[in-house]
Amino acid sequence: MINVGFSVCTAFHLAEYRTGAPLRRYACVVRGAHGPEWTEYLDVELDDGDFEDLGAAFSRNIEQQGRLGGTNATLFSITDAVDHAVTWMSGKRR
Repeated sequence: MINVGFSVCTAFHLAEYRTGAPLRRYACVVRGAHGPEWTEYLDVELDDGDFEDLGAAFSRNIEQQGRLGGTNATLFSITDAVDHAVTWMSGKRR
C-alpha cells in the first residue's frame, strides 16, 4: 500500500465474499441500448468499518514498512492478508 493505512485496504473485501457476508441490493446507471438506464443487482454488503482494527491485528511482524517515491509504503502478502481477514471476520463479525 502506498501512503494509506489498512482502513482502506480493499483486499479485505475479498474476505467478505469468502465468509458469506450478507447480500444487499445495489443500484447504478449503466449504458443501455437506448442510453443510460438504472439497473439493480444483488451483491455482498461491503463494510470497511472494521478494516483498521483488522489491519492492526494482521500487521504484527508480517508487513514491511519503507519509503517509495518519497512517501510511506507498506509491503505484505495479499494472500496472507486475505486469509487473515477471513479468519478475523469469521470470529468477529456476524
